[in-house]
Amino acid sequence: MKHAKTGIALSSIDQGWDEETCDEQETSGVFTMLRQPVADIAVGEMYGVAGPDAEPAPVYAAPYVLAGKDRVRFARDFYLGTRFVTGILPAEGWEDEMRAEGIPERMIGKCRAHLAEHAI
Repeated sequence: MKHAKTGIALSSIDQGWDEETCDEQETSGVFTMLRQPVADIAVGEMYGVAGPDAEPAPVYAAPYVLAGKDRVRFARDFYLGTRFVTGILPAEGWEDEMRAEGIPERMIGKCRAHLAEHAI
């Protein structure tokens, strides 16, 4: 596969690449992109709560880093509270535990917002 010409003349940027070289070079069509690792936190209950007769379920936060398409956990799970049919009853001290483990404040804020949105 031949390298397609772009609208920019690469030789004018003074990188030692003229149009003849550009036409003769073959490329694979695969581009490498460097990204910063994406760290986030997943918040949810271990078991689904469905219907009026549902059992209470623990709510956990799991910090992770995206490695390609996989989520790789970088810290232990944190217990945030218990979900009932009517909402979540937050646990005490979960923010202090997360800070002690070095979890970023942005992730703690995400957990706080989730609990506030679903509080009893």
